[in-house]
Amino acid sequence: MKRVWCMVTLLAFSLGLMGCLNTPVDQEALDQVSAAIKFQLPSDVNADFVLPVHPDAVIEWRLNDQVLDRFFLYEPPLFDTQIELEATIRLSGSGTMDVTYPLRLLAPESGRHRYVLEIEMAESISQINRDTYVGAALSLSGRVNGVHTELFETHNAELRGRGNSTWFMPKKPFRIRLGDAASLLGLPEARNYVLLAEYADKSLMRNTVVHWFTHFFDHLDHAVSTRYVELYVNGHYEGVYVLTEHIEAHPNKLALKSPVGDMGLDVGYFMELDQRFYEHGHVTGTDWFTVAGIPYNIKVPSSNNTATMQAYNAFMRNHIVEMEAAMIARTGYEAYMDIDNFIDYFIIHELFKNVDVGWSSVFMYKQPGEPLRMGPIWDFDLAIGNAYYMSFGYGPEGFHGMRDKNRWFTLMMQIPEVRNRFRERYATVHNVFLPVLLEAIPVMTESLADMAANNFNRWPILTHYVWPNTPELVALHTHQEHGDFLIDYLQTRSTWMYFTVHSNDYQYGFFD
Repeated sequence: MKRVWCMVTLLAFSLGLMGCLNTPVDQEALDQVSAAIKFQLPSDVNADFVLPVHPDAVIEWRLNDQVLDRFFLYEPPLFDTQIELEATIRLSGSGTMDVTYPLRLLAPESGRHRYVLEIEMAESISQINRDTYVGAALSLSGRVNGVHTELFETHNAELRGRGNSTWFMPKKPFRIRLGDAASLLGLPEARNYVLLAEYADKSLMRNTVVHWFTHFFDHLDHAVSTRYVELYVNGHYEGVYVLTEHIEAHPNKLALKSPVGDMGLDVGYFMELDQRFYEHGHVTGTDWFTVAGIPYNIKVPSSNNTATMQAYNAFMRNHIVEMEAAMIARTGYEAYMDIDNFIDYFIIHELFKNVDVGWSSVFMYKQPGEPLRMGPIWDFDLAIGNAYYMSFGYGPEGFHGMRDKNRWFTLMMQIPEVRNRFRERYATVHNVFLPVLLEAIPVMTESLADMAANNFNRWPILTHYVWPNTPELVALHTHQEHGDFLIDYLQTRSTWMYFTVHSNDYQYGFFD
């Protein structure tokens, strides 16, 4: 009996001790601390930040089961992405609580940064032309973790018009030249930048979508980056623009290597295929040459010595003549061209059905002692079903570049081994890269909703024809519908391409 009594006494003592150890939970106090912490967190994240603290609590932060120290380090996602930041809050005398805080990581191309570019100059925007730079001051601002912040300012800049057909549209594209090289919004540090107006592209996204997609292709040495800005000139709102890189050979972009030793004329070359050679009455011999009637402009190297430039032209012209002869002979062509690079470049043009694949903005480069390569990718505002005049149809089915629209594309696709490699590479693009793109487009569309509304208030062109819109695009009423069009078009086209490159016609080189 005594033994039983002692056991009961011991059990009662143990339960009492446990009661003392279990601190009662003060849920109201914990909720107040949690609310105070949430108030300190940004809902949209595009920069590093210090994790919140509270004077009365100990907080342990976690992300994806990894414990964080004092800082949240921002890593740009492929597209705007929701994440969950976890915290364990320990409040002395009030207990412990686990909390999840939703955050949205912003991609560099997102419209939610709400970047604003303000340009001030003595001239009005109607006085700007494509030939002469005018002095300008510019400033960039945007939201950094939700807080409006000044990001860049200079009074030493210049502005001029740019573009060919786009220059004659009401909303003008521009070229910016800074007095000193700088990185604007994380773009490669340089002096030269471009503002694309995207007037004929009512999605505002074709160039951005393609440039974003190009980053997946490891055989292309430089993928151009873009940022959305709202442009004000002399205090007047001009709409949504795409701030992007000027296409050039540049150490921070497409870097040309220096020749090793004495390589004679085999230096670094940067060129453009540009059919406007004939429109503008250029002559061959110095920085232009033609092969099979196709004009090529040598942009780098450049020299004031005519004989030197003539020698450079002769060297590259001979390289291309021999490359085309090798393709026609179907042997030895890899000594002149990087086939993996050519395939990646032309897959992008064919998938997005770019009207200009053989017209202009077709850039290429040659490193010293190496074969010719294509790139950077450029100029896709009239792709993805946005050009009614395409000779083989603007719809999502049917080949374009393979049907005599680009001589090199046509020649290489007559080589069975190249067709096989194209088919294999496209299978990877279709199965691995494309699903990510189709997931990104609706997120990008949503991120632009507010900016797009402002743009189309300034330029009320939805449901109005703008050259060279197709009837299907003119019939769309909202920016959201234009984003949906991109998805539908690319889904249909990519599926058509996948099955077609596995067909018997493709196997034997028939593209009609």
